[in-house]
Amino acid sequence: MTLAAEDFTRWQLAWQDEFKGKTLDLSKWEFEVNAEGGGNNELQYYITNNAQVKDGLLLIEARREHYAGPNGTREAPVEAIPVGEDRAFAVGSEAEGRAQVVVFRLRDGSMRATQALCPHAGGPLADGQLDAAKIVCPLHARAFSFADGTCAEGERIRVHPVRDENGQIVVEI
Repeated sequence: MTLAAEDFTRWQLAWQDEFKGKTLDLSKWEFEVNAEGGGNNELQYYITNNAQVKDGLLLIEARREHYAGPNGTREAPVEAIPVGEDRAFAVGSEAEGRAQVVVFRLRDGSMRATQALCPHAGGPLADGQLDAAKIVCPLHARAFSFADGTCAEGERIRVHPVRDENGQIVVEI
């Protein structure tokens, strides 16, 4: 169904955003990491690896993935992350506070876990380049150590202990 411009004459604009640049303006937007669907009880997340700004549009990609649920589940099957890839997870309970983390499964099968966003400009670390020792932010090439979260520019990310327990990924917050 296509609507003509006159079909909108009785509508009043309540809010808008011009998606300029390459990232969301985090003073206007926040990522949905509580699996409560913004109050509509849908099990959905708007996180760094499925929401992006491109050509002036906000693109949110629907994916079926393993995420922690609204009750704060912290586990997912190890096979949910293929070797050499990563996944973002919302973890923690309401009482503990929610956190968005990225679990990286390195080429040797080992895992690392960090906060999901670069503290410098909110860059999605899940989209960065990595090796066994560091993750590089895709926006400004800041390299953060997996050992302690530090980078040469003086900023720091949170690094979380992560382990495989009977085939399940367990991230400590």
